Amino acid sequence: MNSKTKYYLITIILLSVLLISITNQITLRDFPNSADEYSYLISAQIFSTGKLTVSSHQYKEFFNFFHIVNDVKFYSHYPPGWPFFLMFGILIKLPMLINLIFGILTILVTFLIAKEIASERVAKIAALFMATSPYFIFNSASYFSHSSVLFFLALAILIYIKNEKSNKPLNWSLLGIALGIAFNIRPFDTMVIGTALGIYHIYSIIKNKKPIKKEIINGVSFLIALSVLLGIFLIYNYLQTNDPFLTPLQKNYPDAKFGFNRGHGQSLSWALENNLIKRSIKLNIWAPFCLILIAIGLIMKNNYKKKGLLFFIFIALFTAYFFFALYQGNEYGPRYIYSSAFAIFVLSAMGIKRLEERKYNRIFPLIICLNLILLVTFSFIYHTEINQRMELYNKVKEKSITNAIVFLNCNPYDWCSGGMPALDLTRNDITFNNSVLYVHNLNDYNANLMLYYPNRQYYLWNCEKISFQHIKLLDFWLSKNINCTVTKFSKENFE
Repeated sequence: MNSKTKYYLITIILLSVLLISITNQITLRDFPNSADEYSYLISAQIFSTGKLTVSSHQYKEFFNFFHIVNDVKFYSHYPPGWPFFLMFGILIKLPMLINLIFGILTILVTFLIAKEIASERVAKIAALFMATSPYFIFNSASYFSHSSVLFFLALAILIYIKNEKSNKPLNWSLLGIALGIAFNIRPFDTMVIGTALGIYHIYSIIKNKKPIKKEIINGVSFLIALSVLLGIFLIYNYLQTNDPFLTPLQKNYPDAKFGFNRGHGQSLSWALENNLIKRSIKLNIWAPFCLILIAIGLIMKNNYKKKGLLFFIFIALFTAYFFFALYQGNEYGPRYIYSSAFAIFVLSAMGIKRLEERKYNRIFPLIICLNLILLVTFSFIYHTEINQRMELYNKVKEKSITNAIVFLNCNPYDWCSGGMPALDLTRNDITFNNSVLYVHNLNDYNANLMLYYPNRQYYLWNCEKISFQHIKLLDFWLSKNINCTVTKFSKENFE
């Protein structure tokens, strides 16, 4: 790598650090903007104490929260991989740093993948396209698990590509470790991409007539390393659910399965509209014209190696999630296919390079300008929405309320502060002893919690109305709170 390329990468990294940090601190206000993100943070906080769970509150019904198991034990229903890494951010009191690091490492790995299978020019395009993309920046600035799994899956593909030259058992062990870590973060994404990689490798063995004995040795090395990480996953399940093959998520949400018509109204037509058409449109917005660029890179003849593997990975994940007919909730771009983002940006860079060869030299600067324009636009939209969602906490802070309990006067599944239902607002520490506790309003049952906390003050959060405006192009609902108040009351109000 020459000095110009090194300076190019350093510049991209510094730019990316700046954009991700601004997005996290200013746009998103370092706020876990979804129940998923807060659930991961809860696990990370628990892990930071050396435990896997904490005890549920004596009156646990007041503290029910999306994506958290709250029976006798209180813990996130997500796999342990991402909370494990996030734990180190909790310990240094800077949790946003972890996804930032994964984001920077992913840019470097994506650059190396593109350079390995195409050229340095394609690698430079892919790195800058990724670093300035709102799709990449927002997810890297969030507390979602997608950034960490993207890194390990991209790393796995880089190891596989480089191993085509050396073909050493040790490298196959490293591949197993990378995929095993990814599995502990997002099992389904890893299964899909790992299966796509396996099918591609079998095809490569047959096509190139590779020696079977050597492949068996490599396969054993891979499986031994992978099995260790899979064992951790199974042990974690057993410790949480008493069944190694029952995940906390399956225990908490038995209906969260693949397929259609599960009683939630999500049919095949719903999947066609949302998981195919809208997802494709949103992807082309968050990573401008990427599907068109990918098509150009694939159709126009070139000698790029392994572009078929990257496309297969992207299509496999896109197809697999077509069959998951559930609304994906808060997201920054189509997050269910974000695990293949390294493939998306490399394939798009190939398309841009082909256009440059046809003298369309202004395409890449135009894409970067669109990235930055979209980043600013999305920043205004999401900052406005997050201010509405945080109004509950902001009003409590403005009134200098301490040593208190705030009862949320909303149905658990109804919007309660901006676009967040009450089940996404009972955000408390893992000891249920923070200065202000946010709990569900259970009416006559509230007196029990008041007796449990006799020395606290009591408040009621109530909104007259929450209105919504649908941004059709983004399929995004922008909320507005109308006359929301935090009102003090006494025990007599519930006696």
